[in-house]
Amino acid sequence: MNAGFATGRPIRQDHGTSFAAPKVAHIAARLAHQFPDGSANLVRSILACHAAWPDASVKLLNPTDKATGRDKLMKLVGYGRIAKDAVFRSTPNVVTLYADDHIENNRTQFFEIPLPTELWGRGKRHRKIAVALAYSPEMRTTRLDYRHTKLTFKLIEAESLEVVADAFTKGRAEGLTEYRQGGAISETVRKAGTLQTSSWSFALAPKAASLRLFVVVTRQDSNWSMQQDATEAYALSIAISDRENETVNLYERVSALVQARAQIRERARART
Repeated sequence: MNAGFATGRPIRQDHGTSFAAPKVAHIAARLAHQFPDGSANLVRSILACHAAWPDASVKLLNPTDKATGRDKLMKLVGYGRIAKDAVFRSTPNVVTLYADDHIENNRTQFFEIPLPTELWGRGKRHRKIAVALAYSPEMRTTRLDYRHTKLTFKLIEAESLEVVADAFTKGRAEGLTEYRQGGAISETVRKAGTLQTSSWSFALAPKAASLRLFVVVTRQDSNWSMQQDATEAYALSIAISDRENETVNLYERVSALVQARAQIRERARART
């Protein structure tokens, strides 16, 4: 993730990767210390889902919010600058959820994002959901198709988990179309990397106050892959932010939803 540069001033050498690398490495080291049992992929995914393009870079390269401008931002500033205020721990207005997991080949895993109804109240303001996927596949050094294992993610809107699972597990290779409202980086652009991230911004509340969003992680290896029988480790991080809302503690609302779902799962296990 490269540091951004300001509009109207010459681009100096310290605005490049040589300046950004030690700053990001310092933040990564602090995260690794905070999660001693977490994987390197977990650190990567948390960093990515808290990165954003600097306003000055957006005004210079993508003032009209077009796909061509977003491509320029990706090429010049990567995923952007890390917001350090919430990267180490959740705050009342920025909540981070994460999973260190494994997935088998030709499998799909589903995660529902806990979205409290309070996130959509009180009119127009800036809300954002960011998702990041990180994995470290075995590589080969020749040819363009170099990853033995290939993972991707999609953000999906659906009525229920059953609808999502049905779409992705009954012979429909494409599943459901990704949620596009307010999206920053398309699946086509991000899927080439082993660190993939995008964010979705909501200035206004969606039409459905009960909006349900799911992250779908899919693994589909190349036919030549020598790793098809092995599980692939990956990390997924999700950041939900509502920085302009000072009346609702988003962390408390999201925590309550997560705990309620955990209790439902425990009751389900007890009945089986």
